[in-house]
Amino acid sequence: MLLLHSKEGFAGICQQKFAILTFLSLYYYVVLIELKTTHQRFPMLGRLDIDPEMIGESKLLTTPGTDPALFGTAVMSGPEHVEVRSYQTFRIQYTTGKLGLDDTGAIRLALRLISDAGSLQTTDPTAPNYVTARSSGDGQLFLKYDRNGGQRPWNETLTIYQRGGYLKPGETIEIVLGDTTEGSPGLLMSTFYEGARVIRVMADVQATGNFIPLPDTHLAFTVGAGPAHRYLAILPTRRRLNDVFCLGLKAEDLWGNPTSKGSTRFAIESSLPVEGLPSVIDFASASGAMRIEPLRVAAEEGILRIWLTAEDGTVVEAGPMQVLTDGPAHFWGIYTGRPARPSAPTP
Repeated sequence: MLLLHSKEGFAGICQQKFAILTFLSLYYYVVLIELKTTHQRFPMLGRLDIDPEMIGESKLLTTPGTDPALFGTAVMSGPEHVEVRSYQTFRIQYTTGKLGLDDTGAIRLALRLISDAGSLQTTDPTAPNYVTARSSGDGQLFLKYDRNGGQRPWNETLTIYQRGGYLKPGETIEIVLGDTTEGSPGLLMSTFYEGARVIRVMADVQATGNFIPLPDTHLAFTVGAGPAHRYLAILPTRRRLNDVFCLGLKAEDLWGNPTSKGSTRFAIESSLPVEGLPSVIDFASASGAMRIEPLRVAAEEGILRIWLTAEDGTVVEAGPMQVLTDGPAHFWGIYTGRPARPSAPTP
């Protein structure tokens, strides 16, 4: 009887296990059908092993502290004013702060992308825009240039990574922009005037991936026009008799920038009598341009041309300007479509 009772108990257990397995099989079958249906409705929906909201991210708010002495300092040596499209060399020395610079940490130079200056490179020491870096501490430095590696407007970046060791407080990294040691002509400047070509310096001293701008650090130089390449003289298109007008004169460098490096004397002639027009002018404008006014044609209508002859024989022509007895005057204008801005409240 005991054996029979044991057999009946064993059979009951098997039936329970079979029922559980059947339930689980049906459950997983339903789940698979639902997943298949979901995939058909949303074919781009992939498997999410981890909720993205649960993934930690090191954001800019993660900083070592607020003390400026933690991040280090940077100074730059080189010319304060350079000529457009010239080659130059600048040296930036970064000195670590109280925290030093961790292994896998880095410093970053960032420039505004809106420039046609030469792109930095680290591979050819004989080519323009060659960049080098060296440190006074342990480990090695690895340089990475990225034309679009930063946040706008500081898109252009050069990152100097510390590897195989760390830098102690007070140790330095020297970056040479336009290193000419092995034959490079230097760093190529832009073709246009820049009141301040700023180099922003940032540091990731604890290797968190967050680059913090160095406090109270302003590295910059100005880019100015080159010598005069040509002169331009400008008259209005149309004026009536006795209408007042002006003659514009401008000196431009090779790249079209107004330049003050073009002092000369001009002898002036005109195709029609012009009241107020001198026979000789000395062009020495600090802005690279000047206006001769007020001028007026009072005697006769016709086509006005003005010739300015420089001391070296260069002839600059202004015009033609149509002079009429009457009729509509001619003015230039620019039409731009923009929404109207509400007026500021009156205090």
